[in-house]
Amino acid sequence: DVPYVPLNPYLSGEDWTWGTRENQRGSHDMALGNDGNVYLFGSSMSMDPTKDTIWIGGRTFTSFDVKTQTLKTHATVPTVMSHGVDVDTKGNAWGSTGLGAVRMNIKTGAITEFNTVTPDSRPYDIGIDRFDNVWLSQIAIDKMAVVDSRTGDVTEVAIPSFKSPDIRPEDIVI
Repeated sequence: DVPYVPLNPYLSGEDWTWGTRENQRGSHDMALGNDGNVYLFGSSMSMDPTKDTIWIGGRTFTSFDVKTQTLKTHATVPTVMSHGVDVDTKGNAWGSTGLGAVRMNIKTGAITEFNTVTPDSRPYDIGIDRFDNVWLSQIAIDKMAVVDSRTGDVTEVAIPSFKSPDIRPEDIVI
């Protein structure tokens, strides 16, 4: 048996108020909701080797109530999550997934999925504009996915080729 040695004793993850994670594991992104609460989305992992326990949280929306200083897990998402999270003007929490985006109605907990037009486009981050259109970066293709939150329609917008006089062809490594 090899003894468990944390990578950094200050990153034990024992106290969430320190803002540290268990050996660099934890939620990737967060968003501030209109209700003043913080919403987290994505996978996280914590371990307690002294008790042979590994806690893995994934496929969930979690909120942090700033008034009561408590964490609450809201809903389980039916697909693997990616990285981004945001909150629209109606207070719905949105997260990016490997297939597109999911929306959680904060009041009811209902989850709605929105798949991207291009399969395997690898949605990554998410942003919501003032019209509640949800924008997803897709790291496998040169297009942004856009969810019209009113209609549920998902479209894609091509990203123009990047050109800069400061970058020469020999500066680009593939």
